[in-house]
Amino acid sequence: MTATISANEIRITRVYEAPVALVWDAWTDLAQVAQWWGPRGFTITTISKDLRPGGTWVYTMHGPDGTDWPNFTRYHEVEKHKRLVYDHGASSADTKPMFRVTVDFRDIGGRTELDMCMTLATTEEANQARANIKTHGGNSTWDRLAEYLEKETSSKE
Repeated sequence: MTATISANEIRITRVYEAPVALVWDAWTDLAQVAQWWGPRGFTITTISKDLRPGGTWVYTMHGPDGTDWPNFTRYHEVEKHKRLVYDHGASSADTKPMFRVTVDFRDIGGRTELDMCMTLATTEEANQARANIKTHGGNSTWDRLAEYLEKETSSKE
């Protein structure tokens, strides 16, 4: 599938060698998400998570240098095994989110295509986000997810 993206969007599409239900659970189950969420060297502590439209996920990312990054996410759409839409990048309920995230989970013959689009307010904000992702090794997050899923699928076979 070819998707046109705007200059204010960042799109990541990956195929994982795992069924949709397993990928979904890795994204939504607190114990699993703690195993892979964030760039290499980062860990997370979840304060609360309410996975439903209007619900929130409040967590802190801990950087390898000891810096704590408070995160606040508000869910708008939750369609089990299919789609998540949420606002992300705020540090609390009182701060403006940095971007809207749409994640689609597609079954492709027992594997999962994950299509994630982050929409920022402006092209400049998108360019700054790209630079931050690069600086902090953010793309390694998706490699960590693949490694986690590989471990999960190989232990279940």
